[in-house]
Amino acid sequence: TRKGTVKLSVTENVYAVISVFQDPAKPLSYDDLLGEWDFNYGEGSTVKVTLTTKTRNESFNVTGLTVPFVMKYYTNGSMEILAQEVGKSGANTIMLCPWEVSGDGTLTWSDGVGLISEPDGTRNDLIYTFVDNGVYGEKEMKGFILWMLNSSGGSAGEYKEGGTSRYTNVSMEKHK
Repeated sequence: TRKGTVKLSVTENVYAVISVFQDPAKPLSYDDLLGEWDFNYGEGSTVKVTLTTKTRNESFNVTGLTVPFVMKYYTNGSMEILAQEVGKSGANTIMLCPWEVSGDGTLTWSDGVGLISEPDGTRNDLIYTFVDNGVYGEKEMKGFILWMLNSSGGSAGEYKEGGTSRYTNVSMEKHK
């Protein structure tokens, strides 16, 4: 947000008019967010990811992690990672599951549960921290885990092929 003050005065008689205005900074557009990012997670791990168009002004394809996934875009400039199917492993379905991490380690593949971004508020340092989106309610999701479901829809365990399956304390920083 930009703020300013204007003071006016006339030579012999001093008249002061103070006007304070506030002009909210324009949110980042969909196109501003496309491209390469550093995806930070855990205790100092970083991977380069790329955001490309999935559905213009609605969602991105995210590639560069163990499996690609889709991230939602909102016109206020925020992004959201939701529970979603991200692939197959034999007969099992691989899910990106929001994960409590601490406590009893609750994870879920329920629709609408996820992590939403909090931009740092400037256009100069594009850093987004992802926090619980508040949909699950009783648990605070602090990351996501790749989890498998069997053909009956029941839990088949953590997906451990092809790289990291646990992403906690997630943030993203845009390459300039």
